[in-house]
Amino acid sequence: MRIKLAILVIAFLAGQDLAGQIKLGQWRTHLPYRYCTRVDVTDDRVFCSATGGLFSYNLGDNSIEKLSKIDGLSDNGVSALRWDASTGTLILAYQSANIDILRNGSILNLPDIMKKQIPGDKSINDIYFTGESAYLSTGFGIVVINLDKNEFRETYYIGENGDALKVNQVASDGTYLYAATDEGIRRGLLSDPFLVDFNSWDRLLSIPNADGTFTSIAFFNGTLFTSWRDPAGQQDQVYYGTWDSWTSYPYFTGTRCNEILNRGEYLTLVDRTSIHLISKDKLVIKQLYTGNARSASLDPEGNIWAADYGGGLITNQGGSTWSVIPNGPSSAQVYDLASSGNVVYSVQGGVSGSWNNLFTAATVQEFREQQWDFASFSDMRDLISLAVDPADPDHLFAASWGYGLLEIRKDREPIRFTEGNSSLQSIYPGADFIRIGGIAYDAMGNLWMTNTGVAEPISVLKSNGTWQSFRADNLITDFAAL
Repeated sequence: MRIKLAILVIAFLAGQDLAGQIKLGQWRTHLPYRYCTRVDVTDDRVFCSATGGLFSYNLGDNSIEKLSKIDGLSDNGVSALRWDASTGTLILAYQSANIDILRNGSILNLPDIMKKQIPGDKSINDIYFTGESAYLSTGFGIVVINLDKNEFRETYYIGENGDALKVNQVASDGTYLYAATDEGIRRGLLSDPFLVDFNSWDRLLSIPNADGTFTSIAFFNGTLFTSWRDPAGQQDQVYYGTWDSWTSYPYFTGTRCNEILNRGEYLTLVDRTSIHLISKDKLVIKQLYTGNARSASLDPEGNIWAADYGGGLITNQGGSTWSVIPNGPSSAQVYDLASSGNVVYSVQGGVSGSWNNLFTAATVQEFREQQWDFASFSDMRDLISLAVDPADPDHLFAASWGYGLLEIRKDREPIRFTEGNSSLQSIYPGADFIRIGGIAYDAMGNLWMTNTGVAEPISVLKSNGTWQSFRADNLITDFAAL
């Protein structure tokens, strides 16, 4: 089904004036918000994490607030976030394994996991609340936070012989704590004071693919739901049942299950292209179709909010499907910046540590009049350097590590310079190995550039439009990359 997304792009940041300007000496962040990964809804706001930043959407006045370290957060790059209504607590876990607890307008930082010397994976994959405890699913086990004291209580290493084991998500039926891991499903008795002992955890053997990777688990209306990750990437499976009896859920037809969560009256099941709202009789009663869904939540009115990787924060609020994407760059992968006048340009390319190609899509971003815009070029990759014409801020060049030089002018078609229309040379003639390192204008308006690995490694595009290349002979032969 094809859907039309009405994209709401609101560049609202609390504390800024209407023009979006900042005062001298102040800082602000420019982060991407299009590639969303996690979402949860509080009483009055929708919190959504993207690959670069965190933002919230106010359900009352429809305003958007971008949140970062400038606003008091301890880190950037949220990997997991969850809201607990009973305690009024929002926990943010970052890619660094740092943790913030937001409650009653204050922010408390818990950096213990981030700072602790733990071998292997310290990532925090999910957060589950029950009672006065928050259970963190991590790359090495389960970490318990006492929400009353705001401190870490225990750590459970539940792998074989007490080894570290990646836990993807946990859930509870009030009696047991269930853990979906990279090596099957385990459970421990919540009342057991010795859950720190791996022997206190039972391993589920009755479910199909019992030794495989299970990415999600939820207890809903007396039934456990869980998802098995197909290692071939062809067809995940969703199962439901009890500890001893399991059935394949027939209404999951997607190839990849990204999330299963108990949302009170409903269960949300997220696959790559849609969110399924499941009732207590296990029927799908509503669906929201997206492009690349990763997570979903419900607001107090029952509207679905989905974090979509590429489509922003998508919802069906008001009866139609629309998207919230705060204004920002398209990607956090910035390799070079250039500015002229009141315009800032960037490219999101790069090279490997051994100076090989990463094959990053060629994208030029532009920040003009407090708004970000971007353009992509399908016939190029790995843009790594920028130069703006000193005489014209709307005229710029972007150099590629392998695909030549790109000329961009406002209201004109871009021009790509390669072997056929310039003095640039390829390491392998006729192939896309025209590797340009740096580019710069001189005082006469000529554009100079380095051309790596060829006989004439310096080229110039003169102000009159002609090209010329130069040999360097023995002056720079000791350098493989320029």
